[in-house]
Parts: sequence; structure tokens; C-alpha cells
Amino acid sequence: MDFADVLTPAGLTALGQVIMIDLMLAGDNVVILGTLAAGLPARDRRRVLGIGVGIALACLIAFALVATRLLNIVGLLFAGGLLLLWVAWKLYRELHPPKVESDGVASETPDVRPPKSFGHAIVQVAIADLSMSLDNVLAVAGAARDHPTVLLFGLALSVTLMAVAANMIARIIERCHRGDRLGDPRRARNLHATAQQVEALGGFPRDLDGLLALPGIGSYTARALLAFAFELDAAVVDTNIARVYARVGGERLTPARVQSAADAALPSGDAWVWNQCLMDLGAVLCRPGSPRCAECPLVMRCAWRRAGGPDPAIGSANVSVRQARFEGSDRQARGRLMKAMTAGPVKRADVAAVMDRDDETASRLVAALLAEGMCQTDRSALRLPD
Repeated sequence: MDFADVLTPAGLTALGQVIMIDLMLAGDNVVILGTLAAGLPARDRRRVLGIGVGIALACLIAFALVATRLLNIVGLLFAGGLLLLWVAWKLYRELHPPKVESDGVASETPDVRPPKSFGHAIVQVAIADLSMSLDNVLAVAGAARDHPTVLLFGLALSVTLMAVAANMIARIIERCHRGDRLGDPRRARNLHATAQQVEALGGFPRDLDGLLALPGIGSYTARALLAFAFELDAAVVDTNIARVYARVGGERLTPARVQSAADAALPSGDAWVWNQCLMDLGAVLCRPGSPRCAECPLVMRCAWRRAGGPDPAIGSANVSVRQARFEGSDRQARGRLMKAMTAGPVKRADVAAVMDRDDETASRLVAALLAEGMCQTDRSALRLPD
């Protein structure tokens, strides 16, 4: 292996071409591998991607050994393209399942498919690797034809890019394509119930108690409607406003105390402008990290600025904190079941597998969903509420 050859003008040119080829071709390899692994449980996803990278490495080495001969085979790249086209078709079928027909009429509810299996994902990854490794080797070999060291570097870089990025891409795809968040069906249910009540009342209530009586309407939303929609006197407390009051007061505040402070400071007749200014103050100047105290109009009244010490906003009511990790959480398991029920009833016997949890945990989470009205059941299956 001649490393000096890489430092020649021709070697450096070939190296630059190989790096660009790797960035382009390994990029689509990563996206396809990540897409194929998305939807699997985290443990199986990592196993599939690890095996996928291993298969890719084996294919790259095998093809690299005969790279110069491969360049002379007419139609080989076309055959690889057909394999990749088959993988793309399988991906499309997974993302757009056919509709079920009943009595000759197409249903709007998609066919209930079993979760993607580990073996199924491995087969698809292996075929994708075979095709993608072929075009990668041919491209890199063509650029580094007279520079074997550059060829080996390019193949090593390609595998490294796949190993580092594929799991990240799978998680991003799963997160962006996720339809299993509990907040969405809960909001939809509350929105429907609220719309029915508002229609029955002949319009939205214009008082705090009336708004709080609507399904899913909490203190913040009710006061925000009063202040911003109806321009009535109401003190809104969001995370930015709560941070301002905690720091100016120099102490951690409970929900009742921060709301009381906001109510007392509210100028009559100017609620819309007052609330908006405080929100902007908290978002732009009184920020969670690196607050711009020198520019703040309340700096002379800020007890925390004068006294120093721990930030009283941390732990105060209404101030946002980092949410617990989603991966492996009860929220994830509940969300998986909610997503499965959007396609149709889920058999009781399949619930634990759908949630990817043991029977005891699945039973506990199902009981909570039933108590919250997020699903309903009979003896054999769970389904979304009517």
C-alpha cells in the first residue's frame, strides 16, 4: 500500500472525488437503511443496522476485490438499479398500504398489517446493501482506478458514514413519521367535545369559569382566550412570564402564587398588550440561559439580580423543564397502541407485542388508557372510542 501516492496531485484529485462520491452515495445508503429499520423496536433496530453495516462491509470488500473487472461488465449497474427499485417499491407499500374492501366498497381504513418483523427487515436490508454497495464500489473504483490506497480509503469512509448515521436517520424518520403521540388523539377528542358544547351554548363563554368548564381547557388556555381573543382583562402565565415573576420576586413560586402575582400586576384595559410584552420579555431578555439582564427594563427591581444565587425560575410553577426521554418510556408504549388502533381493533392477545412491553406493564398501561377514555374494549379487542 503506497501512501505516498495519495499525496501526489493525481492522488489528491482522486481522493477529493472519492470523498464527494462517498458523501453522496453513502448518504442515500444511510437514508434507505434508516428507513428500512424505522418502526422496529430500538433493540431490533440497532441489531438490523449493525447487521446491515456488516453486510455492506462484506459486499464492499467482495466487490472491491474484483472492482476493475466489474467496471467492464455491461448492464451490471442496471441490474443493481432494478434491485434497488424493488426495495423502493417495498418501502412505498409499507408507507401506503392498500385499502380493505368490504362488499365491493373500498374502506377508508387501511388494512391492519402486522408490525415489521426483524427477519423481514434483514432481508430488505441485505438486498439494499447488495445493490447500493455495487454502485458505491463502481463509482469509487472509477474515480480511484490507478490509486488502490484511495480506493480502500473511500470504501472505509463509506462504511464509517453508514455506521455512524444510519441509526440516527432511523430515529429521525420514526419521530417525524410518528402517528403514535398521545397528545394528538387526546386533543382531537377534547376538541370534538368542546365544539359540541360551544355549539350548544351558542358561542364561547366569555368568563373564566365558563371556559374552564370546557373539555381540555386549562388555566393558561382559558386566560389566553380571554386576553387575546376577547381582549378582556386576564393575566396569562406561560413559561416565559412565570420565569420573569420568579426572578423579579427572587423566589420559587407555586402555581397559585405566580397566578396571584400576575393578576395583581395586570393593568386594567391593557391585558392584550401587557401579556404580549411580558411574553416577549421572557423570551428575548429574561431567557432560561444567559439572560440579557443589562438590557432588561426590570433589572432594578429584580431580586434575583441583586441577591445572586441559584435561579429561582428553575422549579417554579409553569416554567418548562426538560421532558423525560421518550425512547423506552410508558408514553412510547401507549403511543404504539394508539397508533395500532387507528388502523382497527387490536386483539387483547396482541397488545403486549404491539406495545413491546411485558404483559404486566401492558395491562397497567391499558388500564390507564381505558380510565382516561382514550380507548374502549370488549372481551377480545381494544379499539378507539366511538
